[in-house]
Amino acid sequence: MTSWVDELANMFKLLPAFIVCRFKCVGKLFDYTTNPKFCAEQASHMLSLGDQHIFTSPGSHIIYDSGIHLLHLLHNGPSDGVPKDFLDFIEQSGQIISSWNGLVVVRCRRKNPFSYFICNPVTSSWTPLTSPCPNYYVEGTLNIIIIPSSTPTANDYRLLSMIRGPSIFKHYYVLKEYNPVGDYWQVINPNMGLGDRNVILGQPAIVNNWLYFMSDNYEYNFFGSDRFYLPYVVAYSLHDHTSVLLDLPIEVLQEPFDGKFGVYTWGSRWTSRECLCLVRFINSSFSVWTCADSTSVIATWVQILHITKDELGLSGESFSLFSMYVEPIRNHYTVVNGDCLIFATRDKIYAYNINGPYPWKFCQVGINESRTNVILVPYSSTFRIVHRGHSSSFKEFLANNLIRR
Repeated sequence: MTSWVDELANMFKLLPAFIVCRFKCVGKLFDYTTNPKFCAEQASHMLSLGDQHIFTSPGSHIIYDSGIHLLHLLHNGPSDGVPKDFLDFIEQSGQIISSWNGLVVVRCRRKNPFSYFICNPVTSSWTPLTSPCPNYYVEGTLNIIIIPSSTPTANDYRLLSMIRGPSIFKHYYVLKEYNPVGDYWQVINPNMGLGDRNVILGQPAIVNNWLYFMSDNYEYNFFGSDRFYLPYVVAYSLHDHTSVLLDLPIEVLQEPFDGKFGVYTWGSRWTSRECLCLVRFINSSFSVWTCADSTSVIATWVQILHITKDELGLSGESFSLFSMYVEPIRNHYTVVNGDCLIFATRDKIYAYNINGPYPWKFCQVGINESRTNVILVPYSSTFRIVHRGHSSSFKEFLANNLIRR
C-alpha cells in the first residue's frame, strides 16, 4: 500500500522546484531536495513541459545595474523562481549565457576567482568551470552552451564551447567539450566548418543532435557583388562533426541583407515534431519558417507566421519623448518551447503564442525597465543536480562576490 508520503512526493514532482521548496520549512519529511530519485523525476517532468520562465537582462554592455528579472510565462508580473541574492549577483557581477533544465551557465563580468560557473540557483548547488580559452585575445568571441545529452532517457547535459580562431583572414572555430570529472576542456574539433561568413554563436538551435547557427547578413561588398556571399544557416552534426550550409527561404533571398535573423528549435524535444525554426525580424514585423529536412543542402522552408506591429497592436509604442524614430519592437527575441515567440519593446516584454498550449494568444509577461535591447534566456525551475559540487557554500560565494554600492 502506498503511503501518503509517497503520494505527496508523486504530486510534488509535477510542480516547479521553487514551489516545492516552500514546504521545506514544514520539516525534514518534506525536504525532497536530498532525494536523488525525486530530483531526477521532477527534472524529467519539467523537461517534458518545457521552459516556463524567462531571464531578462539588458543587451547593452553599458547598462549593468538594471533590468535583471525572472518572468513567468503563465502569470503576469515578476516571478519568485530563484533566490533574490542570485539575481542580485547576476545584476551586478555576472551574465547568464545559457540555460537548460534548471541549470544555468554564468559568466562573471568582473575579475574574480571563477570567470565561469554552472549552477542550479534553486538548490544552491554550483561548480566553477575552467576557462575554455585562457588567451585574452579570443575571450570576446567565446561562447559556452549547455545542451541535452544525445540520449534523452539519461536526463543529462553536455557543456560545449565555440571559440573563434585568431586569424582575421579565415573563419574557423574550435569546438571543445567540458569533462566534469577531470575539470578540463577537450578539443573535439579543431576546425569547425561553418562557412565563409561570421556566424552567431550565442544560442544555436539544437535539433536531434545537430547544432544550427545563423550567419550574419551584413553586406560585405567584396569583389563588387554580394550574391556570392549570401547569408545562410549552417547545420553542424555532433555525431560525425560534418556541416551543411542551408539556403534561406526564397522570400528572404529577394532581400537577404535586410532585417535580423535567428534560428531556434521548433516543436517538442525528443519527439518527431521537433524541427528547425527560422525567425526574421524586419520593420517591427516577424516572419517564421520551419524546415523539416534541415540536414539537406536543398532545404524546404514552410512559412507559418507573418505578423506586423499593427496586427499586434503595438504601433503606438513607437511614440515617446526620447525615441520618436526608434522602432517599438527591439531586435532581441527568442522562441520558447518551440511554439512561443518572446520579444521586447522599449517598455514591455511580450509573448505571442504561435501554436502552443497557453490559454492566451498574445499577452504582456513583463516590464523592460532598461528601455534598451534585452537578452532573453529561457529557464525551467528544477532540482537538476550539478555534476560536481564545490566545497564552499553557494550563498557564501555570492556574498563574497557581490559588489556593494
